[in-house]
Amino acid sequence: MAEKPEVTAMETWKTGISQAFWYYKLDENDKKPFKQVELGKGDSFYDNKSEENKQTLSWFDKLFLGGIQIPDTKDKPITLLLIGPPGSGKSTLALELCYRLTKDKLKKCGYITTETTAEQIKQKTIKLGWTDEFQTYEDAKKPLRTYDNKPRVVILGRERIGPNRNFSKILTSFFKIIPWADLVPKIPGIGSYIGPFIAGIIKNLDKQHSAVQDDSNSGDEKLTLTDSAKKITTNVIVIDSLNNIPNKKSQEKQFEAIIKATSKKNVRLLVFICDSDSESSGHKYWEYVSDYVISLAAESVEGYYLRTIEIIKSRFGENVLGRQIFKINNNLDEEEYKNKPGHYHPYRKEGGIFIYPSLHYYLSVYKKKDNKKNDNQEENPQENDNQEEDLQEFVQTYPKEINDLIKRKDTSGEEKLFPKGRCSAFIGERGGHKSHLGYLHILFSIINTRESGIIISLRDDEAMTEFALRKILIQEDELREKANSILFSLEAKEKLGYDPEKNSKAIVKELKNRGVLEILYYHPGYISPEEFTHRMLMSILRIKVHSNEGSNKIPNGNFSNINLLFNSLDQLAPRFPLCARLNVFIPGIVDILNGEKVTSLFVAVDTPDQPVEQYGILPMADMVLSFQHKTFKVKEYLSLIKKEENGRENEKNHEAVIVEVTRSAGGERAGAIGILELVSDKEDDLYDLYQKTGLKFTKVEKSSLVWVPDEYSSAYKSIPDYRMLKRKGQ
Repeated sequence: MAEKPEVTAMETWKTGISQAFWYYKLDENDKKPFKQVELGKGDSFYDNKSEENKQTLSWFDKLFLGGIQIPDTKDKPITLLLIGPPGSGKSTLALELCYRLTKDKLKKCGYITTETTAEQIKQKTIKLGWTDEFQTYEDAKKPLRTYDNKPRVVILGRERIGPNRNFSKILTSFFKIIPWADLVPKIPGIGSYIGPFIAGIIKNLDKQHSAVQDDSNSGDEKLTLTDSAKKITTNVIVIDSLNNIPNKKSQEKQFEAIIKATSKKNVRLLVFICDSDSESSGHKYWEYVSDYVISLAAESVEGYYLRTIEIIKSRFGENVLGRQIFKINNNLDEEEYKNKPGHYHPYRKEGGIFIYPSLHYYLSVYKKKDNKKNDNQEENPQENDNQEEDLQEFVQTYPKEINDLIKRKDTSGEEKLFPKGRCSAFIGERGGHKSHLGYLHILFSIINTRESGIIISLRDDEAMTEFALRKILIQEDELREKANSILFSLEAKEKLGYDPEKNSKAIVKELKNRGVLEILYYHPGYISPEEFTHRMLMSILRIKVHSNEGSNKIPNGNFSNINLLFNSLDQLAPRFPLCARLNVFIPGIVDILNGEKVTSLFVAVDTPDQPVEQYGILPMADMVLSFQHKTFKVKEYLSLIKKEENGRENEKNHEAVIVEVTRSAGGERAGAIGILELVSDKEDDLYDLYQKTGLKFTKVEKSSLVWVPDEYSSAYKSIPDYRMLKRKGQ
């Protein structure tokens, strides 16, 4: 029977597994754009228990709320069991645990495997990009000058202990190779052999590590060790695997023998690996006796292989509940990412386990953050007053006339439209200029209000999104000229020749290079909601942490404020089925953005074949604008926009987009309405009316709107069945 060890002290081991990076290119010549994530106090995922000013982000450690708790249990090791079906990633996780602890924490590890050869294990680590920390038993016997002074993970493979899976036979062949026979007691039985087997391994590992230390007087500078490294002994042992121990009685004997063999040997952590499948319950005993149990699983979803990780037991500390998605990434070749490194996620070159936290975990982080804030406000009423004031702030948009759609004033007294740090939704028919208005808002927020912008497009790739931004800048003379004035010197502007097309291309490129505009394109496929969310979150955190660098390049900026456009929600189901099948995906994304105080605009189609209700955006949006095509008599239309006929006498009808506020933030009355038009170029018929290119908005009184009935409109040509349904009264 397992007894709870008596704990006298506690140490936190930060493993660094699933270390998060973000893509941050300081300049065009930056050859290492993947930067380690460093968070400061106040950031959402900073561990508040820590006293560090800066903190790296390891998702594996986050599952243990900061790291694995390793108590001092009177010279007895702590046990960690990895269970899961074959191919779920148990061995890879155990190897990475050894690798990270050895590389970063100077721990010394022994990896014992009855499943494969040591050389095969070593080749696997090389494929993952871990080239220095692993050595086979044969490597360890080579001249020490071929190695530097770092601790190593010594691999004892199947070839050294024979092909047999019975431990008594393993020991028989093992002791023929290594003279540890004097350690074997004269008591028969499998339980009596395994203890000396492990004890002998520990003794020889220590000898190998000590040999490197003792050679520090050889005169070779590479072999010089720090005093702290000299004191380190073998303190992590991995046994891969326990599957060959047949029954509970044998398991009890084996466990007792292993613990006895490793007690008072400076072994702090024992890692067991055991398969768990529907046909066997052999892992149940090991779950019972182990201090920590991590369950790995895998399932095929429409042919896509999904791995999950879950902590199901943590005896000495708290842990995150629930399953998290993870992947095993190989080392990324230099040639693969040097041209478009931002397309690869996670943002890291080195391979290994990478965990994508669940949407539920993210939401719990923000929930705890909100609860803590509310507790502080109860103690400090003045902070509560300030928070109410913040919630009533709104941001300006472009064109300026659209700010009149709902006249409101924030704390600065300026009239503004979208709720700051909250969600607004643009819904309506295709071709209603929803995306155009969203792109325009992102450009305006960067150029005019000096804030950051992120564009997530489910439809257009990065090149098409940049093309749309350039086209908008060509049309919007005032915005383009302002961008030129803040981004380029007089000499640079002269070099561009004041050509609108060249100017616009240079502006978009410069905004991206300065890190104040980021375009996230997701290739269609079976991307999990966790992977999708993680990439978005890394961009948000990167901009916030590095906002000072951006504001130094563009004066008077406040680039920690972020505006995000989530474009083409109608593409979610056909392009990203795993995300679409999670009902809370979009509501969860919105909640995360609100938690980070990101001003977000979501663009969604609302047509009979794709009703907006299917996305889940309507309940989450603080402001909703609807976009509808309506057909007017020309005279009615001209009177609404207060323009003369100007050569359009022969036209009978004119189609325009009606924008209506169907939900208003802050308790304001909805229902404001206006006409939105796009003058694409000087050849456009509308140019004669407006005398300018770009997006034009005119606020009108709802009571004055008179349009041609929908059945005569050309607005529904893209929906073949719409008229038929309307005739049937459906």
